Amino acid sequence: MCTVSWLYESGAYHVLFNRDEQLARPTARPPELKRADGQVAYLAPTDPGPGGTWIATNQSALTICLLNAPARDNRSHRISRGHLVSEWAGAASAAEVLGGNYDLRPFAPFSLLAIDLAGHTTIAHWDGTELKRQVGAATSGMLTSSSLDHALANARRQQLRAAFQRRRQPWDCAALFEFHCSHGDGERAFSPCMHRPGAETVSFSWIEARADRTSFLYSPGPPCQWAAGHRTEIDTRRVIAQ
Repeated sequence: MCTVSWLYESGAYHVLFNRDEQLARPTARPPELKRADGQVAYLAPTDPGPGGTWIATNQSALTICLLNAPARDNRSHRISRGHLVSEWAGAASAAEVLGGNYDLRPFAPFSLLAIDLAGHTTIAHWDGTELKRQVGAATSGMLTSSSLDHALANARRQQLRAAFQRRRQPWDCAALFEFHCSHGDGERAFSPCMHRPGAETVSFSWIEARADRTSFLYSPGPPCQWAAGHRTEIDTRRVIAQ
């Protein structure tokens, strides 16, 4: 179960990502500076198991996020989906991501968001057989996933987001952060900040991209604990220029 939201605001965009995982899964490494094909600099946390990542932002202010999607069968897949984000982290724009002929058969189903500072988004869904890819200019939106009940979790979170937008005006990054910290109506197994036996939101990422800088704030814990001080920040004006 994961939730990613995005919003364009005042010459910038914000991407907020709640990553939900089993508590028995090894803790991910926080964002590090990496190079795509040895050239394009990007920042991404690392999944210590299969490697790869679920979120990355690069020196062109392109951000890519990946969420697992329900599988239709029990086929084994040779390559972790997290490597797709690293594969495309060198792209210059959202329109490039998953463009052209790309063999996705080794990968289990997923949903993917790519967003750039020009106001373009690519939203893709791979179901194990067919890729549906939409390139456009979605100024605000949300993608969710759930291993418990994908359809129900998506419906609950969409309803909660709509309720937030009705009562929280203006709908800005502060309101979006409040949404990501929310436990909804108390049914925390399906809330944006998820908690259930054996699993919870294990990390929170907030990327803000502007013309002069991109910042990546990362919390190795649920966003409802943000005030507890679990926070680091990497300013790409300084790091990526090195």
